Amino acid sequence: MLGRSPTRRGPETAKRTLVYWHATHLNEDGGGYDIRTRTKKEARRWMAETGLPREAFGPIKKVTVPYDSTFDLFCSAIGGWISEDR
Repeated sequence: MLGRSPTRRGPETAKRTLVYWHATHLNEDGGGYDIRTRTKKEARRWMAETGLPREAFGPIKKVTVPYDSTFDLFCSAIGGWISEDR
């Protein structure tokens, strides 16, 4: 048809997901770090390599983060705040 622009389709509308495994470090004095890995097996390995008893960590939990775009994921990771001052 004359005068009619072709239909433009936007990017895929389905959300993407980031999946990782998380174990909380249960140190009462606030020291230490939580473990975040790509696989549950890797989380177990990291826990063993710390030299701490297994009880020093909470259970290993699967975390799924849905996001629309890389920028959306970035904003979620930094809590929606970034300093632009340089």
